[in-house]
Amino acid sequence: MGGTEGDRAAADTGMVRVPLDAFLDVRLRLPRLSPRPPLDGTLAGWPDRALLPDLAGLHDQTAFARVWAGWRVDGLAFAFDVRAPHALRTEPERPFHSDGVEIWCDTRDSRAARKPTRFCHHFVVLPGGRGTAGRLPAVLEWNPGGIKKPEDMADLGRIHSAAQVRAGQGYALEVFFPREVLTGYAPLESAAIGLGYRVRSPALGVQDLAFGERFPIWRNPSLWRSARLEGAEAPGTAGGGTGAHAGR
Repeated sequence: MGGTEGDRAAADTGMVRVPLDAFLDVRLRLPRLSPRPPLDGTLAGWPDRALLPDLAGLHDQTAFARVWAGWRVDGLAFAFDVRAPHALRTEPERPFHSDGVEIWCDTRDSRAARKPTRFCHHFVVLPGGRGTAGRLPAVLEWNPGGIKKPEDMADLGRIHSAAQVRAGQGYALEVFFPREVLTGYAPLESAAIGLGYRVRSPALGVQDLAFGERFPIWRNPSLWRSARLEGAEAPGTAGGGTGAHAGR
């Protein structure tokens, strides 16, 4: 990707282009999913209130995917509708050169630490690459900051995912992370999480929830969004937050 004229000018003068994300306190609200969407790759059953806002323009990106997110006591669910008018590349052995998504989650929203804690998770989900002829999604986990012991890594077999690839038009991808793979996930005790995602396309580039490629999202949780789990607060403590529909 060549970047914009402004980007190139900033590079030529040694300046760092600061995204608008740095000046806005954008917080999300994730709805409680009841019932949970079927997660069969069709995107059926996802409510409009679970659609995350398009914030790509804040960090000079162009959105090519719609993203939904919601919570349940038993876990977190996500869905992606990716418009990619090209043949997909899905190589689990080279996930960062493949079409797919990355999801970051801090189950205790401890983003002020500026470095990963044991409550931080980093998953990569590709729309294909596993199973017969690579038709099933491939789910991988990375160790943010390298702080987790091998026994603390997720049992990927517990994660439910489904995809539907549309030839020459992109794909739909759904994934559910049960609480058993999310260290510290206890929504009725901690009603906010830190959240980040990246949709990656070798042809189109990336779409991030916050800050963009110039910043080390993978190792700095303070660059993720704060997301309040709607309905998880104790009576009388519901906070401000602005919406899966974002807010400031």
